[in-house]
Amino acid sequence: MGGVKVIKINANEFRYIGLFEAVTGASVRDCIVKGDRVTFVVKGGDMGLAIGKGGINVKKVESSINKKVDLIEYSKDAVQFVKNIIHPIKPKNIYMSQKSDGSKVINVMVESRDKKILLSSRKKRFNELKDYVKRHHIVDDIEVK
Repeated sequence: MGGVKVIKINANEFRYIGLFEAVTGASVRDCIVKGDRVTFVVKGGDMGLAIGKGGINVKKVESSINKKVDLIEYSKDAVQFVKNIIHPIKPKNIYMSQKSDGSKVINVMVESRDKKILLSSRKKRFNELKDYVKRHHIVDDIEVK
């Protein structure tokens, strides 16, 4: 496991969390606002509540805040958290390793078509997702192979 970090949330993010929790009934661990997107990291097991039947809860929140909503299900296990982030892509293998300099890396092995999806068309998005993992876990990098 990578270890867990303490995260800081600003007043604007707290407002979004309050609204999201009131609409969905799901517990939120984190909220990251980037441009026209808000990413909520929801408590493990609360993804169904967060989404709502037919995605109704997400749609309500998006309408209320006038931003696109992304959801990630939290896991205290850094490897599982990465799996949750890259879902629906299913890695062939995923594991934590430690380099000779002591840095912790999550290695994600995927099919070549999925690697292209992660690293080309969604490269900016993947870099943001790497930041989310680093925000919640003591991990230095994620490598896709």
